[in-house]
Amino acid sequence: MSENSTVRGEDFTNITEDAIASYNKALEFKPDDHNAWINRGNALFDLGRYEDAIASYDRAVELKPDTHQAWINRGVALGNLSRHEDAVISYDKAIEINPDTYEAWGNRGIDLGDLGRYEEAIISYDKAVELKPDNHQAWINRGNALGNLSRHEDAVISYDKAIEINPDRFEAWHNRGVALSSLSRYEEAIASYEKALGLKPDDYQAWFDRGSILIYLGRYEKGIVSLFQALQIKPDEDILWDGMETLLLTVKEHFKSSGKIESIPLVIQAYKDGIKILEQTGDQKRLLRFSYQIGKALLELGNYTEAIENLQVCEQISQELSDIPALALTLFDLARLFHITGRLEQARLYFKDSLRLFRRLQDLEKTAAVTLALGNLEMQIGKISQSKIHLKEAESYYKEQHNSERLEEINYLLQILEAA
Repeated sequence: MSENSTVRGEDFTNITEDAIASYNKALEFKPDDHNAWINRGNALFDLGRYEDAIASYDRAVELKPDTHQAWINRGVALGNLSRHEDAVISYDKAIEINPDTYEAWGNRGIDLGDLGRYEEAIISYDKAVELKPDNHQAWINRGNALGNLSRHEDAVISYDKAIEINPDRFEAWHNRGVALSSLSRYEEAIASYEKALGLKPDDYQAWFDRGSILIYLGRYEKGIVSLFQALQIKPDEDILWDGMETLLLTVKEHFKSSGKIESIPLVIQAYKDGIKILEQTGDQKRLLRFSYQIGKALLELGNYTEAIENLQVCEQISQELSDIPALALTLFDLARLFHITGRLEQARLYFKDSLRLFRRLQDLEKTAAVTLALGNLEMQIGKISQSKIHLKEAESYYKEQHNSERLEEINYLLQILEAA
């Protein structure tokens, strides 16, 4: 949970380069006018020229060291340059001059939070809200700092205070949802996210967090819809895609382990919907992973023809990307599918190609799995000597791994070969 930025203590209009030129002209006539230096700094700040703004504020406090507003504005500019230590020093100077300026306390809390000094940040926010109890942004930022310390109950109280003051701040509702989720108060968290989304429908993180909770609660269809809302808003956000992949795999494994195989098509459709977005973004590597998961799921469902079609797409993409690990896995799964569907010679060729790649990758576990499958197939088509070679190779690996289940399978196949 990151700290939210706040505005400076003054409202500034849109200042142009012409205005800065006017201040420069005025300062030629009266170079010791500290207010002109402050206003010049404000104009430069509004144009994003923070280094120049700081130089202007420096001149103002050099001329009039007790100008607390110049120290505050200087601190904000320093914070925008990620010079948080210097910003805190600037706010401390403002507070030394005027300890009752809530802006300095609130902004000081932000920079302390950015430095990871959350306890000190909370003290600063406490002072800010003591001076100005209706400062909803300070209550929000205080909640963020409390959340970073895993003080989620206190964080919720702080967000509730911000919402009481201003119920239309979506970040208060969103961050409240995060805190409630951390407390396992999931229904309340969902309600909080939904309130945030009512205020800001393009809050992609709220859509994603809401979807994650819904999936955790077993409301898979609604959860997946919520996740896709996030991706449609922010299709180029890798962290969302990474989370989506993890969640879809979790849902699929849950369906398998709980005997709800008939629900796996829900996950397959989610992968297909994801591919439609990925085709627009051009993320071929992720598109490959999604296509592969579709093929795997279809194989598990026994939809062999469609599984082969999907995995052949993966074969082509992985070759284009020169993704050897993905290609090796895809060829192995295609070999298994060709074997299952009776296309034995094609299966043998694909097993051999995948075996070559796994050896190249020095993946001993996958190499053993392929040699076992290949030896089994070769036994079926009468290639006895080749079958024995591959089964013996697999046997050697599984002995080292003390895998009794696989050794029992290999021993059974070798007995058949000996009897042939």
